[in-house]
Amino acid sequence: MSIGLRRGTVKLEEHDPAWDESAREVIGKLYDILGDDAKDIQHIGSTSIRQIVAKPIVDIAVGVDSLEDMARHDKRLSEAGFIFRGSDVREQILYVLGEEDMRTHHIHVVIWGERDWQNYILFRDYLNAHSQEAQEYASLKVELGEKFKDSRGEYTENKQAFIDRILLKAREWKRNGSPAPGRGEKLLKLPETERLYLRKLEQADFDDLCKILQDEETMYAYEGAFTDEEAQGWLERQLERYRELGFGLWAVILKESGQLIGQCGLTIQPWKEREVLEIGYLVRREFWHRGYAAEAARACREYAFQVLGAEEVCSIIRDTNTASQNVAIRNGMAKEDSWVKHFRGVDMPHYRYVVRRAG
Repeated sequence: MSIGLRRGTVKLEEHDPAWDESAREVIGKLYDILGDDAKDIQHIGSTSIRQIVAKPIVDIAVGVDSLEDMARHDKRLSEAGFIFRGSDVREQILYVLGEEDMRTHHIHVVIWGERDWQNYILFRDYLNAHSQEAQEYASLKVELGEKFKDSRGEYTENKQAFIDRILLKAREWKRNGSPAPGRGEKLLKLPETERLYLRKLEQADFDDLCKILQDEETMYAYEGAFTDEEAQGWLERQLERYRELGFGLWAVILKESGQLIGQCGLTIQPWKEREVLEIGYLVRREFWHRGYAAEAARACREYAFQVLGAEEVCSIIRDTNTASQNVAIRNGMAKEDSWVKHFRGVDMPHYRYVVRRAG
């Protein structure tokens, strides 16, 4: 991982997934120190926008109710290496990590929910959801980086007009329901939550999909990891479902980083003598135990009722898969019946968990 940059200079690098991991580590340390005074802490800035170039300095926003609350944590922050830098921006406090001539992280403390906080989150989420404009931003950064490589102040100043324009569009996007990204086609708005959005899978997602489908532990309910051929078949079935039904299993995208962390969606499945509408979900193992599956599944339940007009929706789960059964229960479902399914030459008892439209 390349991280850190000499003060006052500009050097751009391709997106490095290790930046996301570094951000998570620092966020964990900040939560340990700040406790309940931190209303939210998120990875922001260009290193949080996938597939664009960025200076190898990780930006983190800390949302608090009052900037004065930070004073009580000065000693522990200092001991942990967080260097107080005061503020160049009204109603913000800046801390940094790294040596004097090689900063690695900038920590921006702002009032949670106010304009600065919203701008940080909106800018990141909008560009992670709109690849064309993200690439426009990347091109501008490269142009300015070459022009102002020894003047970071001028580099930053000359990006501001683009940032302001994107923020105007991002606020409208949010007011209109933050539609999931597409490729220019007009689609029904796909499920979205506070932390996640869902979008159609694409062939370009194959490698990320394999991180799920080729993980033995994740796929134990399917009798083990898929081959490349099986994973490709799985992806092609989703693409066919989109064409024929307008829905299927969708990619689950973490807004904070733009990462594909799982799949969740709606499919038509055989059950005994009929077909049923099912919510299915699979999350990459490194993102387990954070509530993402339940969060995405709830959004798909509402999509089934409100957009598709379904009267009931279910999740069909292997009898040994207690984790997925617990997600179904958290999604308001109750176990209704059972059936033995056959897959890869194995008899697999399954339960059907069901929830019906209220009223």
